[in-house]
Amino acid sequence: MGHILLMKQTDPHFKIRLPPELKDKVAEAARATGRSMNAEIVDRLNQSFTKLSDAVRDNEASYVTLKALQEHLSKVEENLSMEIRKFTDAR
Repeated sequence: MGHILLMKQTDPHFKIRLPPELKDKVAEAARATGRSMNAEIVDRLNQSFTKLSDAVRDNEASYVTLKALQEHLSKVEENLSMEIRKFTDAR
């Protein structure tokens, strides 16, 4: 599970409407984890932001890697072109 967030009664309250099926799923998950429905919702919401942050970080790392590969391939292509020119000029 995610990080444990300590909540106080004085924390801001936020009312939401849930379809009955979703409310039942949350209640079932809360029972399974031994948490209140509120704690279950807070934990799941917090996890979704953590996963989003991880995905953004992974995408940024992938972009940097792809950019480096693109630069490397450009250099390889340039070197290959020079070698081909040398070969054809020598003929």
